[in-house]
Amino acid sequence: MVNVLVLLGLLAPGPQGVRVAECTVARSSDQTNWGATMSFRREPEPLKRIQGVVFTGEMGLGAGVLVELFDNPDAWDTWDFRRGESPPQNRLAACVTSGKGRFRFEGVRDGRYELRVSAVPGFDSRSVILEVKAAKGRDRALQVHLPVGR
Repeated sequence: MVNVLVLLGLLAPGPQGVRVAECTVARSSDQTNWGATMSFRREPEPLKRIQGVVFTGEMGLGAGVLVELFDNPDAWDTWDFRRGESPPQNRLAACVTSGKGRFRFEGVRDGRYELRVSAVPGFDSRSVILEVKAAKGRDRALQVHLPVGR
């Protein structure tokens, strides 16, 4: 069943032509679980593609974790969290990680993005601000660690 869902993700790109692979297409009702805390990390150099693996808790593979790709990563710089709503961004694609904690987004155009990773209650959430440059970016997999919430 998982293979069928991944195949559907490859055939049915999101609004910006982004497709998912190595993970299951998320339902539109799957939303960020903010957890006790959220932290941000900026990738220091552009990437060729967005792919990686999620670890949960004490370095276990993060199966069943929601991984979302958003445009407008700079929205967080001016967003007022006291309003209790999400910053003005568009979710371009989303998937739920495989049993091996893997995810990959294909067809991502050059530009800046937020990769938001969240799990079931009890885990903190993480965001990675990154830039894609297909021709000149570094070809490596991201590693995202979701610690147990405090």
